[in-house]
Amino acid sequence: MSKVIIYREYTIILMLVGCLIFITAKIIIKKRLLTNLKFTSEKAKLIINMICIPIVYAALIFCLWEYYPLMLDIPNAISKSYCVDNAIARSYDHSNPGFVERRYIDMEIDGKIEHMTLYAYGINEGEKYTVIYLPHSMLGVAVPVE
Repeated sequence: MSKVIIYREYTIILMLVGCLIFITAKIIIKKRLLTNLKFTSEKAKLIINMICIPIVYAALIFCLWEYYPLMLDIPNAISKSYCVDNAIARSYDHSNPGFVERRYIDMEIDGKIEHMTLYAYGINEGEKYTVIYLPHSMLGVAVPVE
């Protein structure tokens, strides 16, 4: 699997954690998240901050929850112990077959259908592919079998 793909995905996680740390530090130091509100009433500023802070935290925690399987794959990515299987595509993605893009595909591996996130050219339903992926996040690369 390409290092660029792994670096890209783990950079997203690091940016989300950095945002979480920044927002927490700003709230601790300034006692509010939005400091440049143009309201004359302090009560209005306080209410808006009390509404925005939980929403921002919930969004960041949801994003981190979505990337949790990828965090479980950190030891596999470091040791480069990827899973390699032959699979048959059970769905297709032709969004732009000329470029390697992230594609969300159902692949049949040993009789079991797995929903995977694969970086590949266009994927055709019913074709065989060699899939190199991380076991928890199902993130990988699909290469057509010749």
